[in-house]
Amino acid sequence: MKKKDLILLILCLALAVFGAVQTAGYFSAQQAAKQTDERLREMWHAEEADEIPTLTPQPPAAGPARTPETPPGEPEETLLPVPKPEVPSSEQKEEKGTKLRRSMYPDNPGLAISERFRGLRKTNRDIIGWLSIGKMQDEAVTQRDNEFYMNHDASGKENISGAVFLDENVSLRMRPYTLILYGHNMRDESRFGWLRKYENPDFYRKNLFIDFQTLYEDGRYVIFSEGTVSTEEGNANYLDFFELNSLRSDERARAIGVLRDVSVLDSDIDVRIDDQILVLVTCVDKETDRRVVAARRIREDEDESQF
Repeated sequence: MKKKDLILLILCLALAVFGAVQTAGYFSAQQAAKQTDERLREMWHAEEADEIPTLTPQPPAAGPARTPETPPGEPEETLLPVPKPEVPSSEQKEEKGTKLRRSMYPDNPGLAISERFRGLRKTNRDIIGWLSIGKMQDEAVTQRDNEFYMNHDASGKENISGAVFLDENVSLRMRPYTLILYGHNMRDESRFGWLRKYENPDFYRKNLFIDFQTLYEDGRYVIFSEGTVSTEEGNANYLDFFELNSLRSDERARAIGVLRDVSVLDSDIDVRIDDQILVLVTCVDKETDRRVVAARRIREDEDESQF
């Protein structure tokens, strides 16, 4: 064998070994994430147990968060939260239309934290909610910034699977009109990898509702939209996520209109400007696109049987 061929052979073998190690690490990380999710789930669903299972708290990782690496042979789209808006000038701050008023939680004006969260928050104080959607989703929701939980699990431990997290711009100190949750589009359908299922009409009809509990209140939501939006201005499907979270009625109406226009669902569920909206966001193949599933809070005078 020629020396050049021998070098190429050694290089190929080295790359194969490196790829195998990377892939093994990827699946090991997925397994670790699943174990963390399950232990948190046990804690969440434990009722009046003498001993509640606990996790060892994980210290925050040093340095800035990094983008999860893609293991060979297992492509993984990376969730990219929408960019922060530029600070408007005084002329741009002029109000148009009516403005929604912020309000306290009607059943919890003192902001008492639900007892069910106290154990979870001993594990990680960044846990601020719990998301349940039929048999597909049952896991903790975190909030810190829009980077850390892209590659850390809900216990705060570094993991490329990340965690479901609430947008950093959403404050829970008063009841928000919009709750935006991010999660990776995982190939194994963990996190928000399963959201694509809503493109199936039968799946949608059988999975209309979302439960999202925060530190301060429980919420039941009905899904009215699933589709792909763009974060690129000028695109026909452009959605300004900051307008969706705006208190200005004209901006909020425009954003809700986009959610309706891009939806592939056959839904006649009405949405009002003052409805509380929950939006689940994940990535798709195009870097500037996002898959979104949007739901509005069920009103006090509504019965689920009417949907």
